[in-house]
Amino acid sequence: MEKSSKQRRSAEEWRKLIAESQESHLTAAEFATSRGIRPKTFAWWKWRLKMKSSDTRGHAKVELVRAEVIDDIEIEATAHDLRWELETSRGHRVKVSGASAFDALIVAIEALGLSDGAA
Repeated sequence: MEKSSKQRRSAEEWRKLIAESQESHLTAAEFATSRGIRPKTFAWWKWRLKMKSSDTRGHAKVELVRAEVIDDIEIEATAHDLRWELETSRGHRVKVSGASAFDALIVAIEALGLSDGAA
């Protein structure tokens, strides 16, 4: 028996409905309307379950990987001239420059466990 839009559905029921909508050839709004569900409610649940599957706080999962130094260079620049960049395997980049760049580099090296304690 079909539930009315006023009845509460469990997260599992919403997952099933979203899966059905993806298999249909309807837009999300058309699918929701055909099931007696407000399109905005359907869209919210679709968003909510996607966020929950990524992380309970709605942020993407972060994974640390071993880093390797490509070029072993000597730093001759003064602290305010220092620039460095970190690129993830997915292509995201963090660029740091300016007076705090050296301190940020030391923190990053220690956080990644790459420091031999000499820093």
